[in-house]
Amino acid sequence: MQLQGAVIIIGSLFWEDETNCIDLKESKELAKSRKIWRELKLNMDSAKLVSLPIKYGRKSTSRFCTYTMAFTNSAEKKGTAYIVPYREKINVEENFNQLYCQAIELARTEGISKAGENTLVKKWGSIGLKLNPKFIDENQKVANNLLNYWKQYYSKIDSELYRIDENEKSSITKDGVLNIDFEESLEDIDYFLATPVSPNVKKYPDGLEIANAMNSTREEYYNYFVENYNNKITTEDDRDIIDNLPENIKTRLQSQ
Repeated sequence: MQLQGAVIIIGSLFWEDETNCIDLKESKELAKSRKIWRELKLNMDSAKLVSLPIKYGRKSTSRFCTYTMAFTNSAEKKGTAYIVPYREKINVEENFNQLYCQAIELARTEGISKAGENTLVKKWGSIGLKLNPKFIDENQKVANNLLNYWKQYYSKIDSELYRIDENEKSSITKDGVLNIDFEESLEDIDYFLATPVSPNVKKYPDGLEIANAMNSTREEYYNYFVENYNNKITTEDDRDIIDNLPENIKTRLQSQ
């Protein structure tokens, strides 16, 4: 049985390369690996813009303490990001090792699995799996076997880290299953991989707070938000963010 997978992409994984990343050695190395991974593994021409529950929900020390995106089940209105299919299908006739290999490649591209590691889980972020409900309905035995295989890699995950409080559903379960929904019909995709991250805030920041974090950086770092917006990766707070940015940054934003 051949399965078609896709990656749910929010933030810099979609657009970052050596020309728009932070000018530091480690950032450039990661950005270069992201571009190569996208070109070799994904069909970027078939990327589909979809509605997703995302917010700026993690203060990132690697991006000068500005806010980066996180999946969240607390968004009043969904944002927009991408689902990008893999170039090649995986074969699950004998085992699910090809799925694991795809997940490890994504983990390395996201900085979750460093050199010499083979892990899908970190405290700050993990690789999540979501099966298409249509695939589950039509292939229940295969789906159950796949999920049982998948959860063996998640004995060390603390899913409580993937929400801001007890009133929010975690964005990933204790079995490594991505716990978000999207409404678009994607019947040609059997499974999805994504990288939920743990929000390290007590409450999700509003547009003013997100803008002020960028405005106060000594490095004048706005590129993460600008590239997201110009690539149509948006949140419900974008208008308020833009209203509180300097005029020279607003001119870099493309009309949407």
